[in-house]
Amino acid sequence: LQSHQAQVTMEAEGIPTHQFFIPPGEQSKTLENAQHIYTWLADHKAERGHLIVALGGGVVGDLAGYVAATYLRGMPFAQVPTSMLAMMDASIGGKTAVDLP
Repeated sequence: LQSHQAQVTMEAEGIPTHQFFIPPGEQSKTLENAQHIYTWLADHKAERGHLIVALGGGVVGDLAGYVAATYLRGMPFAQVPTSMLAMMDASIGGKTAVDLP
């Protein structure tokens, strides 16, 4: 619901959008999922100046932030946290990562 509202609002302002959904849970913060997003970005012809918006909890913010920092040597990135913990982490954390085995 939140992603749909954000998409409608941005497109009403003339900002084209695309959505990639990340399954919830810590198990989604993997290099494999980062690779899926890299492939999706390439398939959608993402460019270095395009903005990646992480709308969701901490896992979404961490994975999207990691991808934004590493794809095409870095892309603009915005956090839109939707949980209290993600809000706190986004406001003072300043770092993103994936989990390694």
